[in-house]
Amino acid sequence: KNINVIDIQSYLKGVVPNEMPISFGLEALKAQAVAARNYAINAKMSTNYDLVDTTAAQVYNGANSYRDISNKAVDETRSIYALYNEKPIMAQYFSTSAGITDDWDDVFGDGKPSNNHPYLKARFDKPNQKPITSEADVKKFLTSTTTGIDTNSPKFRWSVEFERSELENVLHTTLQQQSKAGLVSPKYDGDIKLEGLKEIKPIKRTQSGKITELEIVAKSGTYTVKKELGIRRVLKKNGAMLPNATFFVETEGEEKLSSEEPEKETTGLIKLFDSIDFEKYPKTFKIVGGGFGHGVGMSQFGAYNLSKMGKKYPEILNHYYTDIRISTYPITVLYNDYNIHYKTDFFFDKNSYETAYLYVDNRKGANEFPFKINDYDFSDTKAVALNRVFKINITQYLKEGGNLIDFAPLTRENKGKYIIYRVELQ
Repeated sequence: KNINVIDIQSYLKGVVPNEMPISFGLEALKAQAVAARNYAINAKMSTNYDLVDTTAAQVYNGANSYRDISNKAVDETRSIYALYNEKPIMAQYFSTSAGITDDWDDVFGDGKPSNNHPYLKARFDKPNQKPITSEADVKKFLTSTTTGIDTNSPKFRWSVEFERSELENVLHTTLQQQSKAGLVSPKYDGDIKLEGLKEIKPIKRTQSGKITELEIVAKSGTYTVKKELGIRRVLKKNGAMLPNATFFVETEGEEKLSSEEPEKETTGLIKLFDSIDFEKYPKTFKIVGGGFGHGVGMSQFGAYNLSKMGKKYPEILNHYYTDIRISTYPITVLYNDYNIHYKTDFFFDKNSYETAYLYVDNRKGANEFPFKINDYDFSDTKAVALNRVFKINITQYLKEGGNLIDFAPLTRENKGKYIIYRVELQ
């Protein structure tokens, strides 16, 4: 297996144009660049490498895929991250929202509130929207074309239709596959072929209407499928899983099935069995849905449409990620014997931000920590060192474009102590 060792800026230039169409424009691409940078710094897929170059992580196609506008997006967000509690968030993203994004807990967790990803909460495209709580609400939501900002996506609304026998054959295969993944109860081993499909019934939905637990009712048995990805993989059409698990099911037509046909006697008279099954079964199942992808975090079509409304990339990120800070990566400054400085080279875009603050965490009590901002020397820090955690407005020292924060290592008398600094953009 070949391993490519590469700096993060070059890596992102090979990712951004492959994860988002460059036609989406600069601000949407900047939001994608920050999300991808966050994703990359959180990833660790092996002891030997951090990321793969496929959709298992982020699609990376190397320098051959570089484009000027996506390169610009990466360069003009250099060293910029979305932070929560001083740490880069796991910035999940997906193609298209149906109008409401989802909590991480509901889609990837067990549906119970947790503090695992507090920045990945349900977000509503429209200010007057409310969580979807009934099947009637789901139908009204998914038959409307004005409930979101992703209306120009080809997957904003979609439908898939099956003949009953076709869907029974699909389920015979997919239920076995998802049973092996532990997502079907009771397990379906295929020994008794699924037949007489009667109903596909949502059991549990998220705030956006996404199904996270589904019941498949057939004459041959009833099965529960869990997790949105398991549900999408069970209801495959022509080998492709559903775009999303936000859907409702319509059935059309009915026909009578009987497991036992009347038997003719040799006399030519018909002998009727006592228990002939004349139950009615739908002829077709139509799945009507909205959105494309898992629905957690940033919608890429949403980023595109927000940028068309004039939103800058920080506003786009704040729309999809809850209570984040746009900031450089927190750097820990220590004492060292080699006079190695601790530096942050970042891009300041005056069209996107009004103010920049230098945050310093000195709870370990270093008595000084000289630093520079570009050509400005802050060598006397003994007065501010008395403060344990503080911020300084550094906007006046910054220029449009690249800027450098340079901290000298702590002095020998501060050996064993450290400070942490970052630049927050507002």
